[in-house]
Amino acid sequence: MKSTLSIFKIFYNKLPPLVPGDILSQMKKALDDLENDESANVEKVENAMVRFGYEVWPWHKAHKEYLVKAEEQMGNHFLWPRLQKTLREKCKKYYDYGMTISDLRSGRPALEYFSSDERVALGAALVGARCDLDNYVDHQISSLEKEKYLQRVDELFCILEEVKQKLDFLRAMADKEYDHPNLADEIRSRVTAFEHGLCWLAPDLDHEAVHNAVDFFKGRRLDLGRMRGINTPCKIDI
Repeated sequence: MKSTLSIFKIFYNKLPPLVPGDILSQMKKALDDLENDESANVEKVENAMVRFGYEVWPWHKAHKEYLVKAEEQMGNHFLWPRLQKTLREKCKKYYDYGMTISDLRSGRPALEYFSSDERVALGAALVGARCDLDNYVDHQISSLEKEKYLQRVDELFCILEEVKQKLDFLRAMADKEYDHPNLADEIRSRVTAFEHGLCWLAPDLDHEAVHNAVDFFKGRRLDLGRMRGINTPCKIDI
């Protein structure tokens, strides 16, 4: 429970700029209440996180999109000053192989190219550069990019509304699935995973995957219906 509550705190502390103040206040109160609730369990914390996930996912998603774009355009601008010349030149040669700053951040392609000491220095520089980039993006979406950012948030709320409808449909499908209880459990589990993606308890929500899940489970339901009774021996009267 404590680890889940810690994720909730990070989720709250990492809220991007311009999230409405009433949501901030409600999340802070929910956190305080859970911390002081001796009867709180993992399920209770997760339910609270999902509830707020529906409130803030569009803000987080829009902010993440701005970060990704800014890193592509400005990432090296913030990284180069934090590297010694020799390591900076080696990074530029690394880029000549078709790699990018996102590859550096993932670490995997760089394991054999950089020495252990270089990777340590590079890791520290990447952390510092990301902080600089975060500050830059936060400033942009609070000023010059504010209108465009808010428009994107509105678009994402529309997408989220479609996601809600699809998830409600899946829940209803599970509730009506009397013949195949295992399928009902599978549907409910998938819905939970999607909702956890709204609040950092699972990989980020993919709204296309939600749409595809509806078609997938419709197909599974039909297939199981066709297979029903296939292993039952036929009795033939002679």
